[in-house]
Amino acid sequence: FIVLRFVLRQSNRHGGGGALKKFICLSFQPRVIALFRVSFGIFHTCCSRDYSTNQMLFTQVRTNLKNFTILLSMMHFVDALLANPNVFLEPYLHQVMPSVITCVVGKKLGDYPTEQNHWQLRDVAATLVAAICAKYANQYNEIQARVTKTLVKKFLSADTSLPTQYGAVKCLAQLGHRVVSMFLIDNIAAYRPFLEKKLGDPVTKPDAERIFAALAEAVGKYLKAQARQVKPDPLLPPTDESRQYALLHDFFGDRLTPYLS
Repeated sequence: FIVLRFVLRQSNRHGGGGALKKFICLSFQPRVIALFRVSFGIFHTCCSRDYSTNQMLFTQVRTNLKNFTILLSMMHFVDALLANPNVFLEPYLHQVMPSVITCVVGKKLGDYPTEQNHWQLRDVAATLVAAICAKYANQYNEIQARVTKTLVKKFLSADTSLPTQYGAVKCLAQLGHRVVSMFLIDNIAAYRPFLEKKLGDPVTKPDAERIFAALAEAVGKYLKAQARQVKPDPLLPPTDESRQYALLHDFFGDRLTPYLS
């Protein structure tokens, strides 16, 4: 890890530029990530003493938005940090979270649309966002509210790309049943005409179908959980369940069947 930091610094200092940095990152990052899984104490010490180390994740994501391998490696890097109880990530959340959210809702990640592996990256990053919100909700009670606000804005904006909307849906779906009810299900009626238009266009249909599938999965899991719940959630507003189900079934049809059987 020390060698990697030194070489990257020298590359930047002497104008080594993009090609060298990409080669170094692709060569070393899998080994660095493997090292982090074993020796997080070293990384934490470096982070506490060296601001440039804290910036590594942000810099790599920001400067390599078209490099799927590096972006995915950085998400596995964050996953490794979250999995180790000896690392205190709280002081660095304000640097980590924007990078992970970028990998969820970035307009173009990897070599899109030539390559389609950005969908995998968005799925991984969405799971990480949910894990961070769950882990640090007690220390930072506003973290999920801020993340949710960002994701809902991306989901409902007609100006965002379909892959961005897909990432927002996948992430919102993992933030709990209340979020699914209040920000996905309650907005489906307004979102439906937009999505149906995209589904009817041969150019946008493949991406729109991914959003449709992600929404159907989120709604299906929510309905399944609600069916098992004896008492309604007191924090959710009362709803006409039969009417709500009719509207959802009208849109998603047989996609909901596996969750209700």
